[in-house]
Amino acid sequence: MENPDFISQYRDTLNEVIKESEIFLEKWIISICSGVLAISTAIIPFCVEKNEMSNEYLIIISWLSILIGLVVCLVSHHITKYSAQNIVKHLDNMNNEGDIDCINSKIIRRNKIIDSLNIFCIFLIVLSLVFLGTFVYINLII
Repeated sequence: MENPDFISQYRDTLNEVIKESEIFLEKWIISICSGVLAISTAIIPFCVEKNEMSNEYLIIISWLSILIGLVVCLVSHHITKYSAQNIVKHLDNMNNEGDIDCINSKIIRRNKIIDSLNIFCIFLIVLSLVFLGTFVYINLII
């Protein structure tokens, strides 16, 4: 190998990706779940007091969307972590410079999958908030 420092730096960067991904995911999940739970628990008692809660399916769809979004986020996180660990193993066992092209193509393919999952997760979270907002509008504002 001509450039072992480059491989070592690349490996360290991938390990940092794993670490940062885990930290970000935990904060993100806790924030979203706490926010939706707080909003829901604050809203439902007002609706029950009025005895006029309608369109309950909106809050059910909201919760299902957030649940599916969180599952998609967890899958995305797992794929990111697993792929980075797998690439680190390939780097450790790399025999020649040509192997780096194979590793780069795997990274590109993985990033496309992760990006698609993350976009879908964001869509589901926004959808959940739209349904929750609609429920609030119908039951508390109108």
